[in-house]
Parts: sequence; structure tokens; C-alpha cells
Amino acid sequence: MRLNRCGLAPAALACGLMGWAEAGGLRASFDGDSPHSSRGALWAHIEEGFDQPFAARGRRLAEPLAGSLAAGEVQPSADLPLRRRFSAYEEDDWVHSLAVSPEGKRLFTGHSFFVAIMWDIESGKEIRRFQGHPNSVRSVALSPDGRRLFSGSDEVAIMWDVETGVEIRRFPWPGTSIGRLTLSPDGRYLFAGGLTYDDDARFVVRVLMWDVLTGQEVRSFEGSLGIITGLAVSRDGRRLFAGSDHGLHAWDVETGQEIGRIGDAGIINAVALSPDGQFLFFASAGDSSIHMWDLKTSQEVRDFPAVGIASLALRPDGQVLFGVGSKNSIRAWEAATGRQLVNFGGSNELMTSAAVSPDGAALFTGSSDGSAYMWNLGFGDGQAAVP
Repeated sequence: MRLNRCGLAPAALACGLMGWAEAGGLRASFDGDSPHSSRGALWAHIEEGFDQPFAARGRRLAEPLAGSLAAGEVQPSADLPLRRRFSAYEEDDWVHSLAVSPEGKRLFTGHSFFVAIMWDIESGKEIRRFQGHPNSVRSVALSPDGRRLFSGSDEVAIMWDVETGVEIRRFPWPGTSIGRLTLSPDGRYLFAGGLTYDDDARFVVRVLMWDVLTGQEVRSFEGSLGIITGLAVSRDGRRLFAGSDHGLHAWDVETGQEIGRIGDAGIINAVALSPDGQFLFFASAGDSSIHMWDLKTSQEVRDFPAVGIASLALRPDGQVLFGVGSKNSIRAWEAATGRQLVNFGGSNELMTSAAVSPDGAALFTGSSDGSAYMWNLGFGDGQAAVP
């Protein structure tokens, strides 16, 4: 099977992007070549759904709200307190993914122009670029101690020394586009979700596991998968979960055997594990809901309506779940009940990713406008904007 210049048969990547865009309730068109890519990567150009003005666009700082929100109150979209905008100011750039350092001082972003960037959160200034990828950096992940950055792109994942910017090791995956990365809780193993075609022109999606210390592939996780949209590893490191457009799958990490599917929610857009490891949250485009699954009992606890979610993130105390995506807003729910707490206007662009600071005081979001944004979740004496 002849692959294109970015290592994928065009129909494969187009299918993956279209599935992701349509899952978010968008209409998308695709160009075979972008002015920003010499390798012919396909790009999604959002045609509708983001025509509302973004009042905070271009502001480095924004005034906080006068007070906190009452439980259950939905905040008007114009009043979301923006603290920082992190932008490389590159044409046609997307921030595909982001991660926050364990001490909460550094932000890491993966970009369309083949780099990952480290930012100083306090000043908003760029510290360092990690360069060496052949295409868009679609996923970034940090080791538990924050000393190593992992970034994924076409055909390779790379491990970097955060302080020096030096490339430490490559994890090659020829002919495959890597879309998602995650690490085991102890940082020993790297997991990557990727898509390619086999020799018979069949669409193939797998998850690979590498030993971080040796760079050796440990095993492959396979099943009736679609495009990988999210990965998570249980806190004991024994189970791997992957969201895809064929549902949510679970494997035994030690054996590589598929345990089964969780729920019956169709296309899964995002996956998040609670900080204590007991609950798994996943956003389904199939029924436009977020599902909360108890991993101890293997039973669904509840589901609640949520349309167009592309990324989920939990506050460190596990009490509040945030969702961002295609509906021009940042939403928050009380995790224990599914009650919506806030609905803030975020951006007139697609919001691709979300992460919460370790102290729970800020939410970071990535955007298809090429910027990452930092939003206040607490004010003054520490009173929370989100109850």
C-alpha cells in the first residue's frame, strides 16, 4: 500500500479527522496540502459553529469576576476571567494538546508546526522549543516527576529532557500517525495510540506500549478499534483504557488481552480518570452524554448530557469535571451528581484540549487558533469560582 508523504494513506487520516469533527457537531473540509506542512498533512477547516465573537481574544490579562458562582449557576459567556494567553503566533497553527508540570510552573503545548513548546506560566513567556518531529505534534505528556516530556507525531514519539531540551530517546512507529500518548502511573511505560494501513489496504488502529528506560516495544493492544481519541491507565497500572469511534475498550496491561468494552456509547471523543483512580469519565458523541463508570464495581454510576466535547479534565480533588470542545464554551459539572455548575464562553475556535493546574486554581485550554489559554478558577482569598 502506497503511503502519502506523512506516512498515511489519505483516506485514513481524512476518515479520522472527519470522524472527530463530525463527532463534535461540526462540518469540516479537508485539504491535501497545507501551506504550513511540507509533508502533505490533512487539515480540518471548521466552517461553522464558531461565529460568536471572543471578547477575550488577544488579551494577556483579564479582570476577575466580582464574586464566586453559586452552586448550579450558569455564568454568562462574556465574563470568564482570562489570565494568560500563550501563543507562538505562527500562521495556521493549532494547539493540539497540552500538559501542566507537577509543581504548576510550566505549561507544555503541542503544535501544528512540528514543535512542542514549554512556557513559564507566571510570565506567559516561551522558555524552550522541542524540535525534531516530522509533522504536527498531536500529543504531549509529562513524566510523574516532570523531568521528561513525551511528544507524539507521525511515525515517532520522542522523550526529551525538560531542563535542557535535549532529545533522550525515540520510540519509532513507521508508517503510523500517533494521535494520543499517556504514561503508566510510575512513569516506566509509554502508551501510544496510532493509525495506519496494513499491506492489504485495511485500516489498522493499535495501541503500543514501550519501556521508557530501554526504548523497547513491550506489547501491542489490538481490537475492533476506531480512531484513538483518549488513553488512560488505571492507578495500579494493571488496566489500559482507550476511547475510539468504536467505543471504549479495556485491556489487561500485563497480558495485552482485551478485557472488553465499557458501556455501549458509540463514538467516544474524550477520556479522563479521576485522581483517586476509582472513576472513569468518557464523553460520547453517540448519545451526546458524559458517562461516569465505577472501575471497582464495573458499573456505570450516571450519565449527563454534554454535546460536542473534545477533551475532559478533572480538578485535582476530583469534585469538578471540565469539558471543552466545539460548542464555544467551557463547561463544568459536579462530578458526584452530574449537575452543571458553569457554562463559560471560551473561544470562537475549536477547543482541542484541557488540563487543570495542580492547585486547582486554573484551567488551561488549547485552541485551533494556535494559542493556549489560562482561565481563573479561584479568586482573592482562594474562594473558588467553580464551587
